[in-house]
Amino acid sequence: MEDKGYIEDFLDYSKWLVVGWSLGLAIGMIFDYYYTFGDPVLEGTTRFIVGYGDTMGASIGIVICRLKHKRKSKAETFWIGTAVGSLAGPLVHFAVLSMGLNPLGVAGAIYAIAYSNADNWGGIISSLVAELRRHRFSVALSELYKNKFVVANFFVLIFLALLAVSIRMCGLAPIGYFASAVEGLVLDNDSTLAILIFYIYVRRASKK
Repeated sequence: MEDKGYIEDFLDYSKWLVVGWSLGLAIGMIFDYYYTFGDPVLEGTTRFIVGYGDTMGASIGIVICRLKHKRKSKAETFWIGTAVGSLAGPLVHFAVLSMGLNPLGVAGAIYAIAYSNADNWGGIISSLVAELRRHRFSVALSELYKNKFVVANFFVLIFLALLAVSIRMCGLAPIGYFASAVEGLVLDNDSTLAILIFYIYVRRASKK
């Protein structure tokens, strides 16, 4: 079973989530006040900040951990992957606009998902790559499955992606930078939900 230290690492890094959410919402309100909605750079900036607050905090946490304790935290492999994955948001956003797709339709949900969830997808891939360096593919998947935080993340990400696409298919889309920030905030609950599921799993396992 996973060491409970994972929970401490993830919670310590994720406290920055609130900072990212608050800053993103504030910037969205400011942009709405001064600018007309539709500028992809302003929308991208808003979504990036509100969607990657936890990843930015994790990066800071990793550096602090290395400086103070001279050790690699248990969660570091996952969070390094999230830092790399965060690059996907702007790239997917640019690709959607370059193809002339409607940003208020399902295509808009795709880059909304990328801004809020690509970091955690990067974390999952990073964890898998780490296992592949030690084991063949089938064994690596088996070892990765033992990390219930990664497993919880996977299913939460699938759920959030389906939720975002379903909402857009119903004709609902954020009109405004603040509204875009709210959508990003809702989708960015991937780490929060995964941590909650992981915590419940550890608590139940410890009682057996």
